[in-house]
Amino acid sequence: MFRESLLSGPQSVDILVGLNFGITDPVLLQEWLAIADKPSSPVKVRIAPWYPIFHPKVIIARFPAGSDFAIVGSGNLTGGGQHHNIECGVFLTKSGDIDQVESWYSALKSTPLTQRIIDKYKPVSEQASKLARGALKSRELVAALVPGAAIWYRDAFLSDFAEFLATPRGQDAVKNRIEGANRIRRALQMPSFGFDKSGFMDFYKTAEFGSIRQAYPDMVRNVSALRRTMHFLTSQPIDPDRFRSVFNRDGSHHVAGFGINQISKVLTVFDRRKWPILNGRMWKTMEHYGYEVPWSSDGYLQFSSDMREALGQRGKPDFWAFDAFCEIRSRDLEV
Repeated sequence: MFRESLLSGPQSVDILVGLNFGITDPVLLQEWLAIADKPSSPVKVRIAPWYPIFHPKVIIARFPAGSDFAIVGSGNLTGGGQHHNIECGVFLTKSGDIDQVESWYSALKSTPLTQRIIDKYKPVSEQASKLARGALKSRELVAALVPGAAIWYRDAFLSDFAEFLATPRGQDAVKNRIEGANRIRRALQMPSFGFDKSGFMDFYKTAEFGSIRQAYPDMVRNVSALRRTMHFLTSQPIDPDRFRSVFNRDGSHHVAGFGINQISKVLTVFDRRKWPILNGRMWKTMEHYGYEVPWSSDGYLQFSSDMREALGQRGKPDFWAFDAFCEIRSRDLEV
């Protein structure tokens, strides 16, 4: 409808699209990529993260001679959304309003569209088309596409994870985690957690599963509370209330300074099949694959469940190997 108009002049075009529900046509993505990859192309195409779901419909137009405008509304960038459907939108012409919308837009997270993304996304789109053709209810469509992290991000992660474990670098990293876990088990005297101050400091200084910032010296003077908390955390199956009582600052078993890094480090060493580590490098790696972990008690429990389900696609989950992959992957992402 307006492709030629957009590409015929000197103007630049910035597109940000979400792929959550699989309804964006891969052919369109391929066409966008071909245009954006041309030398000196005025077109830039970016993909929104999978979480939270990206759902806005916004157009911002800037002109050298003024007459700027923005449209915020319900219509998708489709023939129906722009031409046939009953839609509702607000047409903004005041500079302050437009600046505010553009400021919001500029702050959104995104990643450049690549051929790899398109290739991983195609199966999701094909599945969505099949489900739609089968006239399933919308809630069934969502349930099929959205459980856990993004399906196409998850597939990319599992592929890279398996490839990593097959390399000498990956195998050495996993051996390192096994040795580190054994040191931590001895230091904390798992599963009874009868450690003393010296044992806790050995745990604190062990670099495997992420170094802990030396920011809470008072924790060393609170070893008795830490012993009780760690035993409470691991002695019975964890439910949300049990985890909140340790994680939340007002929780009955919370120890100041014993945050998610340390909690998850204890849990993953205690049970490598059930609990992943959660730290900065893990968060950075998972964000790369479209899964942004909320830093909360419920967020960690959901993350653990989703990762058990994802890793279960390739056999028994192994969160020690998972940690090894995330450490090295996060470093590679910095290059």
